[in-house]
Amino acid sequence: MVTSVVMAMTSQSTWGRGLDVAADLTFFAQGFEHSVVNMFAIPAGMMMGAEVRVRDWWLWNQIPVTLGNIGLGGHVSTGWASAAYRSGRPRRDRGD
Repeated sequence: MVTSVVMAMTSQSTWGRGLDVAADLTFFAQGFEHSVVNMFAIPAGMMMGAEVRVRDWWLWNQIPVTLGNIGLGGHVSTGWASAAYRSGRPRRDRGD
């Protein structure tokens, strides 16, 4: 969502802002993660004249974001949420 806000803020026209937000919301609605959205948003910005090199994009954005989606988001956060949910539930006495 942040990407759509930034893209909309940098657009020069109302139509451009609407298309920027619609493009990001399309990815969001399909359930894609940040790495997939960045595969669209950053090259689109590069084609429109952003001073970003492909090397910098991959080193400082795409690789860390993908690792974060897989590692931190996929494993750690899901595990923490599961542990927090289980610890908050009252234990039932099964009578064993």
